[in-house]
Amino acid sequence: MITDISDIVTSIKAEVAAELGVSYKELAYVEDVAKNSFRTSNDRYGVRALVAGQLPGVTKFVTLSEEIEVILTKGYIESSIDDTSQVAKSLDLRAEFLSIYKRLVNNRAGLPGTVLNVFDLVLAEPEYLEDDKVVIQRASFNVQFRFSLI
Repeated sequence: MITDISDIVTSIKAEVAAELGVSYKELAYVEDVAKNSFRTSNDRYGVRALVAGQLPGVTKFVTLSEEIEVILTKGYIESSIDDTSQVAKSLDLRAEFLSIYKRLVNNRAGLPGTVLNVFDLVLAEPEYLEDDKVVIQRASFNVQFRFSLI
């Protein structure tokens, strides 16, 4: 049976939700985060699959490396004298990413029978939605898995 990328994304969403707790809700829009309404909750997360490429592997198997992006958002209180709150919230989100990444590596993205490795974490620079007073932090990593050709 060929592993569906959606199974991996679904499993990662479950792992992210478990690590963040009930205060975080899933983003309705992950492709364009600015489309989300942040009136009821600023603490949100999203997961999306990006590019995938084949890696060298063993005979009769295809080994793929799928790049996954996780998006976290958090509200901040605007100050007229500095951006300390914005910066603090972006650093909080980076700490959350390290916890999420540790969990994904240790649990092999929640699919230990399918996922071979989780590696190559890259944290992007924070983005800010000034009107909504929300920090957006993105991180990407690769998920290596294989499926049989037989």
